[in-house]
Amino acid sequence: MRSFHRQRHGLLAVYTLSYFATRIEPLAVAPLVPEITTSLETTSGAVGTAMTGLWAAYAIAQLPSGILADRYGRRRLILFVLLCGALGSVLLAAAPSILIFAVVVVLLGGSLGLYYNVGVLSLDDQFEGTGWALGIHRIGSQAAGLVVPIVAATISAWYSWRIGLLLGAAVALPVAGLAAVFVEPTRPTEPTTPATGLLDQLRSGVGYLRRIGSITTVAGIGEFVALANITFLPTFLIRYHGFDSVLAGAVFSLYFLIVSATHPIAGWCGDRFRPIVVVGAALAIGVISHSFLVVASTRPAVIVGAAAAALTMGFNVPLQSKLLAASDQGDRAESFGVFRTAYILLGSLGGTVTGTIADTAGWGLAYAFVSAILLAGLALLLISRNSPALGGHDADESVF
Repeated sequence: MRSFHRQRHGLLAVYTLSYFATRIEPLAVAPLVPEITTSLETTSGAVGTAMTGLWAAYAIAQLPSGILADRYGRRRLILFVLLCGALGSVLLAAAPSILIFAVVVVLLGGSLGLYYNVGVLSLDDQFEGTGWALGIHRIGSQAAGLVVPIVAATISAWYSWRIGLLLGAAVALPVAGLAAVFVEPTRPTEPTTPATGLLDQLRSGVGYLRRIGSITTVAGIGEFVALANITFLPTFLIRYHGFDSVLAGAVFSLYFLIVSATHPIAGWCGDRFRPIVVVGAALAIGVISHSFLVVASTRPAVIVGAAAAALTMGFNVPLQSKLLAASDQGDRAESFGVFRTAYILLGSLGGTVTGTIADTAGWGLAYAFVSAILLAGLALLLISRNSPALGGHDADESVF
């Protein structure tokens, strides 16, 4: 029993490191947007659109990830993702124009998006308290947010933004080595071809999304804000509040430090209380904190606002945990993949919309819009409070 306990926690560590590695490159871009726009002679809206492409491709990749893992084995898929991440990092650093940059970013998003469902489903097989395990797993993403922005900004200040973007390759390769050693190979379990399986998944997914449409929209709004911050929070601090790039990167790292602590706590609370309480509190804090970021006039106040905005990200883990718990054992991968594809596709618009508003109307109005869309999400959550996805009783209890 003790050996099994060590083994499953060892796998949790490897999967958390893998998630860390897959998040580095998208996070490295954020503090470097001002340098990228200058070097490639482009705009914030263009970079935001490229990042929307990344997250849209990331979302679409959720659909076939479970099917590919069943057909080729989880370890093979994880290694493929990590090696593609390393290659994409090198190609992105060498991009000579915004067009090439955008193409590489989209391809990178599609490859990195294959990882998450595999990691989550593997952990769900190992742990009964899935919310806690998912919260720890998500620390991999938030730890990347803690370390990468300030390291990338510092490297860019010392050398160039292109060297900063090589962080992805520097981390992905050794993590791939760890995964090759510690993740046990699994035999393919699904004889269906990926194309046939994907079509079947899309057919069943349409009906599934109808059942959880309101909560998918709420999750998409939360993801919109998350991806807007991941792409532009450092740029907002530099261009609206006058921070230098290193200080903006440090505040961005603080933001992710708080998100790291928020996720396991939110997961723990979501395992014990109605999800609407945790999700509603996170969205309400988001409305207030993002509004405060616009009106704050001193640097300490801005830093406090950014720290409070990080608490918004507590919306995610309780929703994912409840979805996994409610899904039939036979179609967990398909249901979870469809859900993540839908809400990340909606959220991927955060980069394009926020960057375009900033280009045309200024960064203050861009972040006022972020606050407004969170308010709309909170209103939808309250309207849908009896949804079984939130622990209500007016619909099919088999959903949640």
